[in-house]
Amino acid sequence: MNFINFDSTEVDTIVTKKYEKGTAFVKQIDSTLFKEGDYRMKRNGDTISFPILTGDFLLSPQFDYKIVLPQTFKEIKITEITVDQVRGSCAGKVQCINPFISLKTDDKIYYFTDYRNEFYIKK
Repeated sequence: MNFINFDSTEVDTIVTKKYEKGTAFVKQIDSTLFKEGDYRMKRNGDTISFPILTGDFLLSPQFDYKIVLPQTFKEIKITEITVDQVRGSCAGKVQCINPFISLKTDDKIYYFTDYRNEFYIKK
């Protein structure tokens, strides 16, 4: 997940909320609080990157999500997550990964063409 044109103080605390899929964000299942130091925030130009696979936070197509930035009062809704199941080999072992095919944030649909699973949120 990448934040464009945000100051580092605006994304130094991130709350992720997991919801039962298709319930219009009414049935919350879980939430996770990330504070600066809990994850590796990386700046490149006007973009701050937040690794999507951090701790208890892993996007799954079985749920809907809200990403909350408390300092800006911004909420990003993530729905319609679709993934693929890919098998490969890694040092002689079978490796299975589930790269994103697409996901929807608020009203924008992202399509993924590689295994990086990155998307961008503008201020």
